[in-house]
Amino acid sequence: MLINPTLKTRIILTFPIITVVFVGVISMVSYYSVKNIYMNQISEQAQLLTRLIGSNLNTKYLSFLASGDKKSLTNKYYYEYLKKQSQSMQLNQTFIFDGDFNVLAHSDSLFILGRKEPRLYLSRLEITNLPIAQSSLSLPFKGNDDNWYLWGFYRLDENHWLGIQESAARLEKIEELAKIFWLIGLTGALITILTGWFLARSITKPIDRLVKFSNELGRGRFDIDTPTSVKGELAALSRAMDKMRKDIARKQKEKEEILAQIAHEIRNPLGGIELLTGLIHEDVSLKPDSKKYAEQILGEIGGLKHLISEFLNYSKPLMAKPEWVSLPD
Repeated sequence: MLINPTLKTRIILTFPIITVVFVGVISMVSYYSVKNIYMNQISEQAQLLTRLIGSNLNTKYLSFLASGDKKSLTNKYYYEYLKKQSQSMQLNQTFIFDGDFNVLAHSDSLFILGRKEPRLYLSRLEITNLPIAQSSLSLPFKGNDDNWYLWGFYRLDENHWLGIQESAARLEKIEELAKIFWLIGLTGALITILTGWFLARSITKPIDRLVKFSNELGRGRFDIDTPTSVKGELAALSRAMDKMRKDIARKQKEKEEILAQIAHEIRNPLGGIELLTGLIHEDVSLKPDSKKYAEQILGEIGGLKHLISEFLNYSKPLMAKPEWVSLPD
């Protein structure tokens, strides 16, 4: 009987599971750490830009902003300011909107004024609860160009807010970085599976040989060779089993010699008794009852001789010789 295969399975599975969990945890921690660092950086930058643009914006003429009228002096004034700030700060867009989320002024001359910006509704609470001269940020979102952006809001007065759109393009690279982390984890798991398989094989194969060797010893085969290709701690076990084999073989030989000597010592007197009893039995002048007793003595001597032969055969059993037979016969 060889070693239980579940040992090899456990060795092979344990390492990949530990590696997958470890690499997965490290990957998630690394991903969220990098993401948080980047989000903190871009949030601070967006907050700074929003406050800088909003605090320098002249709020005296906000009430004169006409929805959809690009030709008015007020609209031109804020358009020039927003455009200049967008270019200098390298912002995607900068705009002014009212409480109904209608865009009243925009840094892009092609933008249609007076229309609502529906994505502002996602940050409705942050916008409406914002105190005057304070700023807040939205969560990252994907724009129409499939790139990542971040809203920055600054409340100008009771009815007007400044909005900026800061690029968060590096967030896409961070998302790709998460895939790289998972790929590293899967690669590590595959390598660990192979390593676990080789390790399990190197551990269980010598054990299989030792188990097979011990089974052969259990069958009384003391002339077999001890496994030689066993290394490390198992080599000590192999040497111990080899010493056990030699000790058992020596004791077996001693037992056979003792039994043979005992049988010899018993057989010699039995032979003499058998000879004398046979002479008495052949005596013609012997009474019938005495003759009967002599026959009984000879029978008992034969039984003892047979029993001694059986003991000798038991101490030194013959190898089995299997042969084909006919079951019906």
